[in-house]
Amino acid sequence: MSDNTVCCDLFDNAINQIELYQHQVEAKSTELPQRETIGIACFWLLFLSNEDLCEKYWMTVIKLMDLTRCISMYQLLSEVIELAIHAEDLIEKSINEQEMLNNSECELF
Repeated sequence: MSDNTVCCDLFDNAINQIELYQHQVEAKSTELPQRETIGIACFWLLFLSNEDLCEKYWMTVIKLMDLTRCISMYQLLSEVIELAIHAEDLIEKSINEQEMLNNSECELF
């Protein structure tokens, strides 16, 4: 299994966890995923998208992973969704840049 495959699997699994969380919150379910699960998913999204500049998104991860804080998983949904969209946008931008680079290299030869 290549590193790229592992990274894609981690990213896809993280997105799936967040989509499940979103669905459960919107359905007003009392059975939400553990906050650590969503925190780890958010961590992987930021890490794999190379997001290291935006403190706002990392603070969301900290809120989820700091078990000494009392937080509402219902209230955090919008922050988590915003983080996921941001990470997906960064990945898409990176893929587009890589494709453009590959295309320009092919044109040289």
